[in-house]
Amino acid sequence: MRETTTVRLPAAELFVEAFGEEGDPVVLLVSGTGACMLAWDREFCLRLAAGRRRVLRYDGRDTGRSTTCPPGSPDYDLHDLASDAIGILDAFGVGQAHLVGLSQGGAVSQLVALAHPDRVASLTLVSSSPGDADPEHPTLPPTPLATQVELHNAPWPEWSDHGSVADYIVFLDRLQAGSGRDFDEHFSRERARRVVERAGNIESSLTNHYYVEPVAPWRGRLPELRVPTLVIHGAHDRLLPLEHGLALAREIRGATMTTLPLGGHGLDPGDWAPVISEILGHTRTPEEGLLPHAAAVR
Repeated sequence: MRETTTVRLPAAELFVEAFGEEGDPVVLLVSGTGACMLAWDREFCLRLAAGRRRVLRYDGRDTGRSTTCPPGSPDYDLHDLASDAIGILDAFGVGQAHLVGLSQGGAVSQLVALAHPDRVASLTLVSSSPGDADPEHPTLPPTPLATQVELHNAPWPEWSDHGSVADYIVFLDRLQAGSGRDFDEHFSRERARRVVERAGNIESSLTNHYYVEPVAPWRGRLPELRVPTLVIHGAHDRLLPLEHGLALAREIRGATMTTLPLGGHGLDPGDWAPVISEILGHTRTPEEGLLPHAAAVR
């Protein structure tokens, strides 16, 4: 079963899409910087729901069909985005959910688990980072210089030209893709077209998350977490090198780590099957026994 709704919170309206059957364990998918819910492909969601999961994906603030701020002027921070996740669970009457966060969505998910541990059944952190406990004296490697140069030299799109914006999104997808596999430009461009068409303000979508005021570092609090945690990270992540994922797995008590040998930043369709299998296994309840609907994730 699939349904869509707009969740109205005090400070934002968020567009949410649900897959699967009510009563199944809830998996809340949290997208990354500048990414709407299409970062979680519909096919990915359907295959996850086929494993008897109630899957929720949503447009975060400034993306897709959710509330937008003027370009360059977001009126929220990561703690507000964490509160939004709780607001969605409240709206769906969900007491506890499995959170799956991608990139910045992984940071938001960590903050949710620290602030509301009773609401989080498990964490899955994909292409994410704990950040540095002291940003003035970093211990984690930054985005490689070559990647920074490519991003810096890329011309801004013409925001009123949908084709120009789609080209820019494809450029970002190519930059983030892992090595060792062919880049699927058709898949990227088709998704880029849909992202642009459904955005309330595409300039705000692709820029405002970078203007969000930083919050106090939380890395030192990670040992407080008692939430079952799975870390998934690409071996060839060009934005957040693998050391970021390794730090999460090391510093969250009992966390397990899965490295995607050909993975970059984000989820390539070539990695969906193992990732879905990992998530289903990680979110399995004792009553379920063996991995449900294993054939659905091949």
